[in-house]
Amino acid sequence: MKNLLSENRHESYASFAPAKFIPYQEAVEKLEIIKEKLCSVLSNKEYLLPIWCLYGGIIGAINSIRKLNDDVFSCHIPWDEEINFMSLPSFAADAQNGGEMLLTENKTATIVLSSFVGWQNLMNQKFVCWCRGKKSQFIYEILIHHQLIKEKDGFKVYELMGIHSENKNFIQHHFHFLTDNIEYPYYEQSKSIPDTNIIWRQRNKISFRHNFDISIEDFMSEAAVEIETGVIANFIIENIKEIQSLE
Repeated sequence: MKNLLSENRHESYASFAPAKFIPYQEAVEKLEIIKEKLCSVLSNKEYLLPIWCLYGGIIGAINSIRKLNDDVFSCHIPWDEEINFMSLPSFAADAQNGGEMLLTENKTATIVLSSFVGWQNLMNQKFVCWCRGKKSQFIYEILIHHQLIKEKDGFKVYELMGIHSENKNFIQHHFHFLTDNIEYPYYEQSKSIPDTNIIWRQRNKISFRHNFDISIEDFMSEAAVEIETGVIANFIIENIKEIQSLE
C-alpha cells in the first residue's frame, strides 16, 4: 500500500530568500484580510479540516501579535513574500501562543493551535471490546499534529492524527488501514511517540496571491477503520468557530 503522507517525509521547497520584516500593524492587517477571505471560502467545506485548523491558527496568531505589541514596545513580523504569508515557523509559534491565551476560554482550540509546533492530546476516549468473547475496556488518547511545508507557490498543511495506548494489540486490531488483501491490514507506528499509531492523514495546499485571493487544493485523505472522522472533524470545527469573534 502506498503511503500517501509519511509522518516525517514530505516534498519541501528549499528557498534561501530571507523573510521581509514588516511592522506588526501591517502584518495584522494582512492576516485580517486573509482571515476574512478564508472564512468565506470555508463556508460549508467541513472536509477541508487542515485549512480549518490553519484558519484557527490565523485567529490565534492575530491575537498573539496584537497582545504582545503596542505603541511603546513592538517587534517587526517576518513576512515571506514568496508565499504572501507569515514566515511559517513564526506563524506556528504565534498560533501556539495565541492558543495558550485561549486556555481558559476554549481548551480544544488551545490544543489545535498548539499542534502546529508538535503533537498534542486532542481527547481521551473509552473503547469497549468483545473481540474474544469477553468484555474489555480500553482508554486511549487521540493526538493531533500539523506540519506546514513551503512550496514555490504556497504551502501545504499536513494533518496527522494518532492513537496512543499501552495496549499495542488493541490498537493494531481495531485501528488500522485497509489494504487490497483483507488478511494483511496496514498500520503505521509513529516515529516520534511510543505506543502510538497513525490513524488519520490529510493534506491541503493553500496559496495566497498578491491581492490575497485564495486557492486551495484538497489531496487524498486516509483514515483507519473504526475511526469516526466526521465526528472528530465536526468537534474541531465547532471549537474553532467559537473563537471566530476573538479580539
